Amino acid sequence: MGEWSTLSTGAPVLKGCPVSFDCRLVTRVAAGTHTIYIGEIVDLALDPAASALLYCDGVFVHGDALKKAAEAA
Repeated sequence: MGEWSTLSTGAPVLKGCPVSFDCRLVTRVAAGTHTIYIGEIVDLALDPAASALLYCDGVFVHGDALKKAAEAA
């Protein structure tokens, strides 16, 4: 159901979402009955029609600013 694509790692991404992150697993931490997965963002997809607000390095940024910064790095 829905229209799907992939990003850098090949993970499935549902089209039309305001923002999708493609991550590489860095580590996992067992916490009682849960497991916390910590990843490094390697790619992201932004819906141009949406105005995604993200939290990065202690501040809120709009998705476009984060994408431009990632492309410049």
